[in-house]
Amino acid sequence: MGSRFRFTFCCGSGKTTIIKELIRTQRYKGILYSASTIKECNEMYEYCKNLYVSEGHEDQLTNDVIVLHSDYRSEGTDNNLWRNNPKEIMTKPIIICTHHKLLNEFPELLIGYRRNIVNIEYLDYIERANLIASSDGQYYYPRQLILIDELPTCNSLKLKIDK
Repeated sequence: MGSRFRFTFCCGSGKTTIIKELIRTQRYKGILYSASTIKECNEMYEYCKNLYVSEGHEDQLTNDVIVLHSDYRSEGTDNNLWRNNPKEIMTKPIIICTHHKLLNEFPELLIGYRRNIVNIEYLDYIERANLIASSDGQYYYPRQLILIDELPTCNSLKLKIDK
C-alpha cells in the first residue's frame, strides 16, 4: 500500500472537482465517497451516471455504483441490497454515502472491496497487516480511496432523565 495523504481545503477550493476527477480515473481501485447531505450524494451519483453514459458503459452503472442514504426513492439507492445482502456491496467499485452511514455502519462493508483480491503467499508480515480477511478464506486490500467531502460531524444524543 502506498503513502497516506491528508488534504485540507477551504470552501470553493476545488475539492469536489478533484474528487470527481479521482472517481473518473481511479474508480476500479475502489472508492468510498461520503458527503454531508443526501442532495450532495445524489449529485455525485448524477455525475457518475453521466460519466458512464458518456463512456458508453451505462449498462455497468448499477453493477458499479451504489448510493447509501435514507431516501430510498433516490436513483442509485438499493436499500434492499443493503438489508438483505450487504456483503454484495463490497463488490461495487463506487460507494456513495452520507456521513451518517460512514460513521454509524459496519466499517468492513463500506471499506472492504472484494475486487482487490490478493494472494498472501507472496506477501511479508507487514504487507499482510493491511489486508482484510473474508469468511471464504480470501484476502483483499480495502478500497484504495476514501473521499470525504467536508468534515463529518456527529450529533451527540441529548438525554434528559427526570426523577
